[in-house]
Amino acid sequence: MSKALKRSFFSLALSAFLTNCDISEPSEARYKPGTYTSSAVGFVSDIKVSVTFSEDKITGITIDEHHETTARNAVAFALEHIPDSIVQSQSADVDVVSGATYTSAAIKEAVKDCASQAMAQ
Repeated sequence: MSKALKRSFFSLALSAFLTNCDISEPSEARYKPGTYTSSAVGFVSDIKVSVTFSEDKITGITIDEHHETTARNAVAFALEHIPDSIVQSQSADVDVVSGATYTSAAIKEAVKDCASQAMAQ
């Protein structure tokens, strides 16, 4: 095995190892507790959300205002499912709902903005 190939293999192995490691400090506060609001553009209109945080997690998400077409089952499902999925996974990086991509993306974007507001300094 050539020296360059060994280096490449080592770099790849190290990268894979570091990707799978959790090096966060679980005891430190991640958020300033409280409720934060934000909005993002959905398919029809802005979607306004409120996100409540404890020191270390998202505790709730409420869709405060929207004018999306809830007659479409996918949109109605996204308005309910996306906030629940985010709270459950503790991340806004959840799958969008097919047929309600813009609505899903707007909720995720607004939640990410709330998380930025709540980040502990």
